[in-house]
Amino acid sequence: VLNVKGLGAAGNGVTDDSAIINNAITTAHAAGGGVVMMPPGAYALIASGLIMKSSVTIRGAGALKSTLRPASGVVAIHAPGGQAAGTVSFTATNATPAVFTVGSGSAPGIGVAVTLTGGSLPGGFAAGVPYYVAASSGTAFQLAAWAFGAALASSSSGSGNVVQAGQITQAVCEDFGIVGPGQGAGSAPGMSMSWLTTGTRFHRMYITTCGGDGMAAVNSYIVSARDLFISYNGGHGLNGQLNINSWDMSGNSSLGNTGW
Repeated sequence: VLNVKGLGAAGNGVTDDSAIINNAITTAHAAGGGVVMMPPGAYALIASGLIMKSSVTIRGAGALKSTLRPASGVVAIHAPGGQAAGTVSFTATNATPAVFTVGSGSAPGIGVAVTLTGGSLPGGFAAGVPYYVAASSGTAFQLAAWAFGAALASSSSGSGNVVQAGQITQAVCEDFGIVGPGQGAGSAPGMSMSWLTTGTRFHRMYITTCGGDGMAAVNSYIVSARDLFISYNGGHGLNGQLNINSWDMSGNSSLGNTGW
């Protein structure tokens, strides 16, 4: 068990704890799995959100005791999975929105999460940040900052590699809350998820006042989402699109205005 306060997280709602918690998640994943514990506190996420990984549990001390506090425009939790792991080269245009073209094969499908690598990425895009495919046709695709988000513009052309992760399994979020910056503060969801499957679960969570959806999920199946309270968000409470199958959703007290 990795206690994030023991690793230096402040949990005071002001100091950015995103790097410390993400480092703990990466450490647990590299060890084959583990638990990242968030004791009572308010954990500010300013530079980035948290990145879920297979076989890692993110656990709080209770939905109202341990809370993530994302800044405007920050998705508190990304679960950036893909249908199958792989890397291909791309070129990208200076356009609104940017158009990416893969060097071989077909473009990744809509809803797939990817990261970009390379030394000449198009302006406005960063290496290692999760992006989600907003549009895809043949060898061309466009990227959004989160599931169901608008396709992003670039300020220059570029090239590099697009990396698609494999499916996320046995990943867990439980016993903590997400308190967003407010319904009118941007349009980022509390959680953005793609290609989750067997053993992944979200239990005993409170998600409120996010700018967009509380939870946005695409291409995910055999997921347990139980004992949730999702309300007062700017978009849907739970928005599931594109191949959402076999979810266990018992015991939820509120899911807000769902899109399913």
